[in-house]
Amino acid sequence: MKPKQILLSVIFGLTAVFLIIAYQKTQTVIKEKESFVHEMKEYVAVLSFKERLLNAKEWIVQDWEWARKEKASLAHLEKAKTHYNNIFNESFALVYFAIGFVLLCLLLYFKYSIKWAIGYGLLIVSFSFLGIGIYTPMMDIQVYSENLEIPLYVEGAEVIQYAEDEAHLDAIPFVDKLWGKVKDVIADKKIDISKEFHGKMYYFYNNKSVVDLITILFDAKNYLVAYAILLFSIGIPVLKMTLSILVLLFRNWSAWKFTRKVVKAIGKWSMADVFVVAVFLSYLSIKNMNPGVETDATTLIGLYFFFSYVVVSMIASYFVDAAVKEMEKVEELTIS
Repeated sequence: MKPKQILLSVIFGLTAVFLIIAYQKTQTVIKEKESFVHEMKEYVAVLSFKERLLNAKEWIVQDWEWARKEKASLAHLEKAKTHYNNIFNESFALVYFAIGFVLLCLLLYFKYSIKWAIGYGLLIVSFSFLGIGIYTPMMDIQVYSENLEIPLYVEGAEVIQYAEDEAHLDAIPFVDKLWGKVKDVIADKKIDISKEFHGKMYYFYNNKSVVDLITILFDAKNYLVAYAILLFSIGIPVLKMTLSILVLLFRNWSAWKFTRKVVKAIGKWSMADVFVVAVFLSYLSIKNMNPGVETDATTLIGLYFFFSYVVVSMIASYFVDAAVKEMEKVEELTIS
């Protein structure tokens, strides 16, 4: 076997190993993501305004009811944190493998002058980053009140009027004398029956990945927006990376020039970078909202991997162009 063929076998073998690892890591991340989302929903459900503000137990036996809900909510929150830590660990394990794979491609580039090795390696890594980027949540949005206090005051005169008109306390034997004394005490006073709900009370919570968003849009029959996001944030980027790899590996392919033109053309239509900017702007706008309740937006690992995919794919495009120009230059020298 020729040295060049051996090197190609090594590259493709390493690619296969890396893609297998990336697939396994992505599958693990997806499972952990589902568990994380489930536990966060359960956590918010326990502390939702329906279970707190509209729950009679919270008004009547508040301390006991809050202690029960606090314990249940914290249990769900701890489980959610564990699952998210697992997502973080598995995702960054993939990053380390990706760095190792790119370093090996760099070695092949500098030591054996395989001009397309760097661009190829970065494109493969882009695929793996895109997978985690679209399947894991990008942002966690919470709208809640903390230690909500509802001011409630009743005029003593109103209590007296209700007691006499509805309960007829002044007409009950033995009670009427006691009631007379109570009337004297509360007649000119304002009775404070304000209520404070300890901890957090949630009004809204959302936590979606790109794939989740697309699925929701399709379920809602909002096909135009769903197809637009699917096409510009996933379809075109995947097509561009796939065709770029074909351009690098199959210089003698009859459709090589056409494929090269297609790669250049569709590169202008990839909206992944715009999508990332839009998410960051949404994050900043939510973070700075002041609607009278607490609003919190937290960027999650999906956004960072999607952003990493955008950056790595841009760098890969530069090296792909450089490798193609080198191929064309060598071809011209060979012909002349």
